[in-house]
This record gives sequence, C-alpha cells and structure tokens, in this order.
Amino acid sequence: QAYGRLPRLDRLMLGYLMVVGISLFLIAIPSELSIRQIQYLLAYCSPAIMVPAAVFVMRSNPERARGLLTAGIMIWVGVALVQRLVSSDFLVFLVSRSEDLAADVVASGRGQLGLAPEPTHHGLHLLTLGAALMILRGPVWAVALAFASALLLALSSFAALTIVLGGVIWALLRPRRLPFLLAGVSSATLILTYASILFGDNTRIGMLLALLNAYGIDAILMDASSNAR
Repeated sequence: QAYGRLPRLDRLMLGYLMVVGISLFLIAIPSELSIRQIQYLLAYCSPAIMVPAAVFVMRSNPERARGLLTAGIMIWVGVALVQRLVSSDFLVFLVSRSEDLAADVVASGRGQLGLAPEPTHHGLHLLTLGAALMILRGPVWAVALAFASALLLALSSFAALTIVLGGVIWALLRPRRLPFLLAGVSSATLILTYASILFGDNTRIGMLLALLNAYGIDAILMDASSNAR
C-alpha cells in the first residue's frame, strides 16, 4: 500500500533497480554464488521495501521522523568522532571482519568508517540523512552537522563531488540563485586553495585538489578512481 502511494516515476525507478539486481544475480549464479552476491542482490532489492516505508513514516508522522533522523546523524557523527580522536577501529567489527581495515583506510589518506564498510558509504549516508532532514524542515544545525561530517570526518571525495554538483543543480533551479553559482565559479581558485589547506596533502580530498590545482581538468584522467567514475 505504501509502495502504491509513491509517485509513478519513483515506483518505476525502484522496480527497475530491483529487476536489474535480480537479473545480475541470476546471471552470476552459474559461475559464482557467494555471500557477496547475496549482499549485492539485497542492495538492489531493499530500496523497493525501505523507501516506501520511510516515505510513509515521513508523511504520517513527520515529528517522529525528524527525531529519528536527528538521532541517526548524532550517532553516526559520534561514532566517527570516537574513531577520529580515540581509536580508529571503534565498532568496526559491526561492518567488517578485517582487524586492519580501519588502520589501512586511515593510512591511505581517507577518513573514518563510521558505521559503514568504507568512508564513501559513510559520507553518502550522512548526506542522505541530512537531505531527508532538510526536506522535513528539521533542525538546521543537524543538517549542517551531517554535511560537515561527510567532508571533515568521512573525508569522502565522492561526497564532496556530490555536494558540489548538488549545489550547481540547486542554483540552476531558480534564477535568483544564479548569483551564488557565479560567485562560486569566479572564486573557484581561491576556494580550491583554502580547501587544500583545510584538508591537507595527506588526505584523499587534499591529494585530488592538489592534482586539480596543478593540472586542471586533466587530473580526472591522472587519478585511476576518478577516471573510472
């Protein structure tokens, strides 16, 4: 019933995602069937169940939804802070069996795992919580905390790219917002310089910004991960 109340386009996209996941799973069965394949299947299929339920709660009881989202943000940020300030492997056993995962991730210049298997998932999860809370007109401080944590604790370059692209789309949707976009573009060099100082050369974001400053758009081709994306 909750699924049927979603907009038609949303129902189509959720159904499409589930069909793709099931198709890929069936293709993979003859050659390899492991717990990893089942995890991928659940990743494709679970949105069709979780999204309608989440939308139903947000519509029927927005006050409770705001409280849950705010609490979720505080829990994720709290775990990441403990990992940053006390122990990098705090609660990592919940998401991985590897004892060295947290240390290896930090050594590579990436941020804290939080309650995710990698910093990118951590950053995008915080952005999702913050965006949902923004839609519900929740506390501004909690939304800002989620976005700041995605950058400063998760240190996710993908989350940073998402924020930049989201800001561009936000500006283009309303003509009166275009001055913000023009100001950002005109001060891009200054922004990149200060961002490099903020994140440092030993972080993933800092390394990518340094490449961007030195080589411009060619940096996308020089970095294997950015090139693949």
